[in-house]
Amino acid sequence: MAEEIRDNLMSILVDRKNGYNTEIKNDFTLPGELMVTITLSEYRELVRCKATRDAAIEKAENDRVKRYVENENLKKENEKLKEKLLKYVTEET
Repeated sequence: MAEEIRDNLMSILVDRKNGYNTEIKNDFTLPGELMVTITLSEYRELVRCKATRDAAIEKAENDRVKRYVENENLKKENEKLKEKLLKYVTEET
C-alpha cells in the first residue's frame, strides 16, 4: 500500500514538473507546496493581464516581422538602383 502511494506521488510530481497531467485534478497540494485562494475578481484580473500581455507580445512580434520584410524589400530595391546606376555610369564612359 505504501509503495503504491509513493508511486502515485512520484507520478504526480513528474506530471507537475512536465506541465501537469490534464487527466487529474490539480486542486490539491503536495508536501512542501502552498495553495492559495483568490477571489473571482482577482482571477479575472489575472486573466485580463495575461491576455493583454499576450496581445502586446503578438503585436510586437507582428511589427518586428513587418519591419524585417520592409527592410528586405528596401535592400532589394537598393540593389536594383545600384545596378541601374552602375549600368548608367558604364554606358556614359
